[in-house]
Amino acid sequence: MRKLDNGTPFFPEHKIAPIGKLVPHEAPPVMPMAKIYPDEVYSLGDGRWMIDFGVGFSGVVRFENGLPEPIIPDKYPRGHSVSTLYPNESFITVIHGERLELSTGDINLPLVAGMGLHDGGPNHKSHPAGNAEAKGGVCYPKDHIEGGSLMQRDVYILQKNREGSFSEARQSHFTTHAFRFAEVCCTATPPEG
Repeated sequence: MRKLDNGTPFFPEHKIAPIGKLVPHEAPPVMPMAKIYPDEVYSLGDGRWMIDFGVGFSGVVRFENGLPEPIIPDKYPRGHSVSTLYPNESFITVIHGERLELSTGDINLPLVAGMGLHDGGPNHKSHPAGNAEAKGGVCYPKDHIEGGSLMQRDVYILQKNREGSFSEARQSHFTTHAFRFAEVCCTATPPEG
């Protein structure tokens, strides 16, 4: 059994993960059709970097050279906090979106319907945000609620003082996103490659 630095057993069930039984995928795999390179990468300040691909598409962001080491800001920006970590873990978040907020330039975090907030049917029954999880409904991390919506977000997590580094993080392997913009937080330098 894997243990933390202080000898406590490591139980991965505390991680941001879906609830339910894991079953084999029955659809054909999603295959890459093209590589799309960013038009622009620019700083939003406080260790946040915006990647603009210039076109909306469905896929994943691949960091050919990995991710830079994270920095810890005084306060994490909206959507970038992660409350399910052990104290000896560090993280980098990548939020995906199709458009930017006009006033701030941040990614617009639209509410995703059908993720526990309502049943999506004609007899719509609304639940207060964050309450579906407590009532045994669809589970989603409270970080998403605190961020103001349910997000298209990838979280790269590593133990501090560990073997390996964020430079080995290349891409998410278990999800795709629909996006034009990707916001990386929080690193001192932008991702390269």
